[in-house]
Amino acid sequence: SEDANIEARVATPADITDGTYDAVLGFNLFHLVEDVDGALADVAGLVKPGGFFISKTVCAFSGQTPLKYRLMFSLIKPAQWLGKAPFVRFDPIDVWERRIEAAGFEIVETGNHPVAPPSRYVVARRV
Repeated sequence: SEDANIEARVATPADITDGTYDAVLGFNLFHLVEDVDGALADVAGLVKPGGFFISKTVCAFSGQTPLKYRLMFSLIKPAQWLGKAPFVRFDPIDVWERRIEAAGFEIVETGNHPVAPPSRYVVARRV
């Protein structure tokens, strides 16, 4: 049966203008957004106070990252110069989390899945 209390949408934050939500999810997206702070501000505007923003974002890698990923990431800039790759930003984990907090969220849970390269899961509550 269909639950009248649940509505799911696939959209960018700018596509939704009709209210606030209990939760907004963004997976494998924010490392591809040039104005990530603006996008997080849009998300904050969609989440009602006490609601949640849940994301998974690829972050900057470390020496633990397998060689195949480091090689793949090293090809991004040349591919961009040739017009064959999109904009990509890999923030360090602490920078990504500060961006979320600056947008008006309190981080309540985090984890890296996978560990290398780190895909940072964040559960944050709108303050």
